[in-house]
Formats: sequence, structure tokens, C-alpha cells
Amino acid sequence: MKNFDPEIQKITDYCFSEKRFSDGVLNMAKYALMDAMSCAMLSLKNPHCLQHINPLLNQFGLNPENRQRGIIIPGTAFKLDLFQASYVISSMTRWLDYNDTWLAKEWGHPSDNIGAIISAIIFTQQNTDIKFTMDDMLDAIIRAYEIQGVLALDNSFNKAGYDHVVLVRLSSAALAIRLMGGTKQQCNNALSNVFMDGACLRAYRHTPNTGWRKSWAAGDASRQGVYHAFQALNGEMGYPTALTAEQWGFNHVILRDRPLLSNNEYNDYVMRNILYKITYPIEFHAQTAVECAIHLHKIFKEKYQANIDNIKSINISTHEAAMRIINKTGALNNPADRDHCIQYGIAVALLDGQLESHMFADAYASNTTLDKLRGKMQIQENPEYTRLYFDSNKRAIANKIEILYIDGQSEEMEIHYPLGHRERRNEAIPLLVNKFNRSINERFDSDTAKTIENITSDIEQLKLYPVEQWLSLWKK
Repeated sequence: MKNFDPEIQKITDYCFSEKRFSDGVLNMAKYALMDAMSCAMLSLKNPHCLQHINPLLNQFGLNPENRQRGIIIPGTAFKLDLFQASYVISSMTRWLDYNDTWLAKEWGHPSDNIGAIISAIIFTQQNTDIKFTMDDMLDAIIRAYEIQGVLALDNSFNKAGYDHVVLVRLSSAALAIRLMGGTKQQCNNALSNVFMDGACLRAYRHTPNTGWRKSWAAGDASRQGVYHAFQALNGEMGYPTALTAEQWGFNHVILRDRPLLSNNEYNDYVMRNILYKITYPIEFHAQTAVECAIHLHKIFKEKYQANIDNIKSINISTHEAAMRIINKTGALNNPADRDHCIQYGIAVALLDGQLESHMFADAYASNTTLDKLRGKMQIQENPEYTRLYFDSNKRAIANKIEILYIDGQSEEMEIHYPLGHRERRNEAIPLLVNKFNRSINERFDSDTAKTIENITSDIEQLKLYPVEQWLSLWKK
């Protein structure tokens, strides 16, 4: 049989390697899982998310007491099949743009794969004799993060107009094959079919088409990845040169004659360097800008009573990625448009000294002062910020805000590393735990929330816990 493209084989070999991760990295995977579940629970308060997933739950889901098989949708009383569960859990995790982030030549959110991992594990347990502990799930999470993140380091789909969720589809397929008892050959087959799918446009993330699809696109990719894994397990053929075939291959068509690269070895780099959204539910390139604005709000309120008529202009210095993704002027049409606008996030934080999910809603955004304040802003790229952004030893996401007042005074604030960055990990983890505890206490009764908290927070206890038993705790 013809050998598969080396990059496909490299992913498969890593996925099936016997590598054991350190206790420290497994502990980081625990925090990644806690953060993802926090986001999923908080999404169930969002009317747009409920509008999207409730028809699926009501049409295809059954109350767990009335159905032996199926995957519990956390925070609900429903179960769904392998594919719909992957979709819904991943969509819930992603919906509020509050889950973890990876920034490189390509951007993305590796926790988008957790829905596929949970669903593949439960499906396998219910249909085979294979049993899983949470140690197995944490291992799978680390590998999924690594595949998506390492490929994002060297490949930019966005510059060709394509969306990063192709990497979710790929990572979800790879780990689903491993978890569902597949072989390396079947993994190669599944991954080649993922590449045969090509890549989708990212127009739904940008003006004038920004919309809710950016909240469920990763769920769709997760579901597609699991589908390709399932089909490969049932004998679907693969395509050895899906990447490198002349004229028709992925590299020629999607990457415009550039090879898919993975210059870094697959290990655990991504989990050790993942970025968390601890406090502000806005696109990650704006995190430090919002933090700057909140600091500047105190002076703005004390000296100028938060009256924007006292502001002459606001100068924003940022990095190249922010200029391309979240630099927006003019009308913002919906919450999905606003949470991807650096100027909007700064305006809210300057006026109110905080930024929360409800502040992207139409009712809040109808405050005309926000648009007037946006109109006073100028933004430009700082090349040094861009250099630090791509420096693998720094990975800064820097922003600076300078406010010039009409009385001639000025105030400025610069932050290089957001709260969820590895450089501020000790500062961030207590807040991440608080985010987790708050989300489960809002969704469950106090006894259930305490049980989930106790089991999930203790890494040694968690590693030994059966996955199916852990997921059952999340049944509403």
C-alpha cells in the first residue's frame, strides 16, 4: 500500500505514541477541562445559544432516564448520539468566545475538541469493553491541543481567507480514532478525508458578515472530525497524497502551493503555553487592551466623571493580528460583531470599568455614547508588538492605550501579557478556579456543584475517576 503523506503519518504516530505526560502537564489539562466546562455551563444562560441547541435537544435528545445509550449533554437532562453530542458540547464550549485560545500564524481555540473527546469516549464505553478513566481523557486533551496548536504555529489559513476550524476537524478526527479503538491505518484514512474536505471560509468572522456561525463553526468541525473517524473505523478508504497531489491536493488548492508544515515536534508545548480567557469574554487579541482600559477608567471617572466630552482622542497601539481581525469602524450589527471589535471593548471598559457578556447585547450597545467614544479612537500597529507576538519565547499579546484630554493632560497604559498567559499563570489559576466554581454553582444545586468541584479539582482523585461516572455528575 502506498505510504501516506509524511505530515499525515506524523500526526498519526504522535496520536498513537505511548508517550506519558508529566503530572504538571496533566494538571494543566485539568485546568483546561475546568475552563471548557465553565464556558459550556455559562453558555446555557445565553438566549442565542439556547435558540440554536434547543431544537437539537428536543428533536433528537431523550431524557437519560428513558434511554440507556447516548452521551449526556452537560448541564441538561438530555442525551444525544455520537455526532450530535460532539456538535452541541463543542458549540456550548465556544459560544460565548470565553474559552481558551491559541495564537500563532493561525488562531484557534483548542478546547473546541473536548466535545469530540467526551463523545468518543462515552460512545466507545457503551459499545465495547474498553473502559476509560479521566487520566485517559486528560491525555487525549493534551494530544488534541498539541495537534491543533503545532500546526497553527507554521500555517496560516486565515491569510488565504480560510477558517482555523479545519484544525479542529483534524484534531477531533485523530483523537476520536484513537479513543474508539482504531488503528494507525484507520487514522491515516480519516485524516486524509479531513484534508479532502478542504477548508471553509472565515467570512462569518468579519464585517459585513459577522454572525453566530463563529459560535458553532467549531462544533460543526468537531462533529465532522468524529464522522470521519467513525467512517474510517467502518472501512472507509483513505487517500495517501491528499496533501501533496499535484493540481488537486490540499497544499496546492488551499495553501496555494505551500506545504503543510509542522516544524515543531508534537509533544506538550501547546498545553504548557495555552492562553485562558479569565475575565473578559472578548476576542483574545483585545484582552490586554480591555485590561488597560479598565485601569484607565479609574482616572477617567475620578478626574473627569467619565464624561467623554473631556476626551480629545484615544490612540491605540496594537499588533498585526489585532489590526486584521478586530479593528472595526462603523456600525456593529450584533453581539458576534461587537465581541470581535477592539474599539468596542475599550469603549465599554473605559465607560463602565468592566466588560461582561451582557454588554455585547443590543440593549446595552444602544447607548450612543459607545459609538461616540469609538469615533475618538485611532489605531495603529506597533511592529515591536508584532515581533513579540511571534517570538516563541515571548508570545506576547501587547496593547497600549493613550488618552489625550481636552485640558492638555494625558494618561496611558501598556500591557504585554494578558491574564491568561503563561507569564501570569499563578495570578490566573485562582481566577480560573473561581470561574469554574461560579459556573457550576449557577447551574446545579449546591450538593452536586460541591461534588463536581471536589472531584475535578483534585488531580490525583480525578485521574482515577471513570469518565462515564464523571460525566453523569453533570446531568441536570
